[in-house]
Amino acid sequence: MGEYVIPEEVKEKAQAYNDKILGKRHISSTPNYTNLHVKNRFYTGYIGEWACERYFTESGISFEHQFIDTGKLDKGDFIINEKIYDVKTNASKYSNLLIAEDGVKRHYADYYISAQIFEDTVKLVGFISRREVVSRPTRKYPLNVSNYVIDYDELTPMRELGA
Repeated sequence: MGEYVIPEEVKEKAQAYNDKILGKRHISSTPNYTNLHVKNRFYTGYIGEWACERYFTESGISFEHQFIDTGKLDKGDFIINEKIYDVKTNASKYSNLLIAEDGVKRHYADYYISAQIFEDTVKLVGFISRREVVSRPTRKYPLNVSNYVIDYDELTPMRELGA
């Protein structure tokens, strides 16, 4: 539990979602709030949220999924026990959770969940509280973007979520 093969139909839905969002208001030609141009940024996020929803369901964790399909900055992806969880999904090339300082300032989440996509799988690495995140210094990494950088081994294991 916590690592899943991504079914083809989920990949197709994620790509359709990505294309739908990027087709609105010329979003594809504008950088995200971290000032980066990321071609499949909504595909990646969709996969991470899909994995979380599956994990919560299999674990018997009651949740509300806030699915936003406008391309606007959301206020968090899931609500569990009145706490807001924001899923941060990255590609397998990174070995740590990156949370943009500007993103933390622009919207509130109580916790951040790290999901990592490999070619055909997605793994829920763990989670960390906002309090723990903002107590750390930021680094200009990668591409000179100010991020909180959290090593995966510093995250709380997913099995402790909802415990």
